[in-house]
Amino acid sequence: MYKKATLFTLLILFCSVQLLGADFTCRIDLLKGEKWWGVFIAGGRPMPFDAPFQKIDLSQGRGQKTPFMVSNRGRYVWSAEPFSITYTGDSFLIESSAGEVKAVSAGRTLRESARRRRAAPRPSARSRAISPQGS
Repeated sequence: MYKKATLFTLLILFCSVQLLGADFTCRIDLLKGEKWWGVFIAGGRPMPFDAPFQKIDLSQGRGQKTPFMVSNRGRYVWSAEPFSITYTGDSFLIESSAGEVKAVSAGRTLRESARRRRAAPRPSARSRAISPQGS
């Protein structure tokens, strides 16, 4: 009985630690004809992205980078915290230690998605909410 209680306690403790430091990973597949802009503010990569790139941690190194992307098919990706991103040519792989990051459908064009993102609530950097509400 003591052994079971100890194992149960250790399991609960392990799960609690995993949840507190959980990393979220998502894959965003490109839609047919979709092009993406963002992440690199100045001198980073040609835009729209046309060539794959290896994993880049937006919280590391120098350069002007932002955790925001927008597409010509009305989607955007935004986070209050930096994330790591890889572009494979047909999808983005995003890893975040701050919470879920996902593509939000916000219209049918780049202009509509950019306008909708500007109007969306902005959680503070301390907030655990990464994606805007209603998505």
